[in-house]
Amino acid sequence: MTVNLEITPQQLLHAVEQLPAQQLTQFTSQVVRIRAKRLLPSLSLDESQLIKAINQTLPAHIQQKYEKLIQKRHEEILNEAEYQMLLQLTAKSEKLQVTRAQAITDLAKLRNITVGELMRSPQFAQ
Repeated sequence: MTVNLEITPQQLLHAVEQLPAQQLTQFTSQVVRIRAKRLLPSLSLDESQLIKAINQTLPAHIQQKYEKLIQKRHEEILNEAEYQMLLQLTAKSEKLQVTRAQAITDLAKLRNITVGELMRSPQFAQ
């Protein structure tokens, strides 16, 4: 059975605000994937690959673990094994951010615009 509902963006945002952190992370990842799919068909292969790299995030379960470890570090209750895991996840996160930054730069070059112009474009406006 399928039920179609009409919901305003404001109602959707209100519902999203109520999600627990893990579900919010998963929801956000899914929205990013949907957005990327909608943008990709009209883009060149190079642009599509760069957009995909820009939209890449840590998997939800890894992001949740990372956030939990950061919280434990702030609370100063991190044990040695957790500290080592935090270092590994930080390295993964930073590597992902470097890849994203490079993809943003490359996409701006491909489109012959500045990074600032790219980030202000409707495609990236948030």
